[in-house]
Amino acid sequence: MRKDAKIFLAVGLFFMLTGVIMGVVDIWRVINYDRVDATLYKVYLDNGNENQRRAIIAGYEYDGEEYGGIVLGGGGPLMMKDGNSYTVLIDPDNPEEVFYPSYLLVIISIGCGGFAVYTGSIGLRARKRTSED
Repeated sequence: MRKDAKIFLAVGLFFMLTGVIMGVVDIWRVINYDRVDATLYKVYLDNGNENQRRAIIAGYEYDGEEYGGIVLGGGGPLMMKDGNSYTVLIDPDNPEEVFYPSYLLVIISIGCGGFAVYTGSIGLRARKRTSED
């Protein structure tokens, strides 16, 4: 049991650290990137399902230049429709690089890691108590 608990702790710490690193990178990007309103040209649905987004094509103006046909990827709010406006973050050094933070992935990573660390620590404490008895 002790080996399993150590594995849980190691995996949990890895996921927590990964989530923290992703969160720090997201915060850095939010601080250093420019916010731009992008117009959604086309929202491709996954097999026509209104609840699934496969790809979102957008265009925006940055420093007086037009950028179009930028793929924002899948996901996004369900209310996204063609012609809507959506705020994205643009890298000032490379205006074709569009970013929108993935806070949900950060939260899931930290949460799963925390659960594994908690479970592993319970296993280590339980093992320590039984070995003292």
